[in-house]
Parts: sequence; C-alpha cells; structure tokens
Amino acid sequence: MTEVVIIKTNSGETILAQSEVPSDVYQEFNFITLVHPLEIITRVEILRELYYLKPWVPMSKAKVLTINTRNITTMTMLREELIDGYEDGVQKAYYGKALKALDFGGDIPLDDDEEFSQQDLEEYAEAIIKGKVN
Repeated sequence: MTEVVIIKTNSGETILAQSEVPSDVYQEFNFITLVHPLEIITRVEILRELYYLKPWVPMSKAKVLTINTRNITTMTMLREELIDGYEDGVQKAYYGKALKALDFGGDIPLDDDEEFSQQDLEEYAEAIIKGKVN
C-alpha cells in the first residue's frame, strides 16, 4: 500500500512523496523508491511562514526516484488533512504545464476549474510519451 510521507534528509531538505515502504520500517531497507517527490520550500515573513512545493529534482522529468535510506534523518506519514494539498502540488508540478500545452480539439474549451484525477493524468501523460495521442 502506498502512503504519502514526509521525509527529512541529512542535507536539511524536507520532501513529500508517495512511498510503498511504510514509514515505520524504512530503516530496514538500503534504498526506497519515492513517487512524485516534492520538496517543501519555506519562506518566513514577519508574521507568517509560507510553504511552497516544487519537484525535488526540478531539472529532471523523472516522477519516480530512489533514495538511499542512509540519507534520511526521519520519515513519517503526512497528516491526513495535508494530503489534498500534496496531491494538488503533484498535479501542478508534474502535470500542469503538460496539460496547458495540449490541444484538446479546437472548439472544445477546457475549464480552468475542471479537475482530473491523478490516475487520469498519469495515463494521459503515458499515452503522450508513447505517441498514442495525436
């Protein structure tokens, strides 16, 4: 079962990702695979702290990355009420530009508030990569 986890690395990065390895047993593995890893960027202003999400390795198109568990300081499940924010970040970071660049057939408008499930987006992106979409 995949769970959304928050990871703190030795280098100080904070990462959100999907992991098939449960957060309570990650130490038993040498490497774990992370799906849609997003780095949390923190910006402190006078009266508040702001958080931004960006792809962990922004110059790569990779959606799945492997990390050596020796580089992990701690790993725990993300709080349930924050998972929707993570999923929104995944759609914007990994699929937003691809969807905007697509031609949906001329006169068929795509509403800005129209939502796609993550599975829909992954299947569509895979079809584009494999050349199955004109």
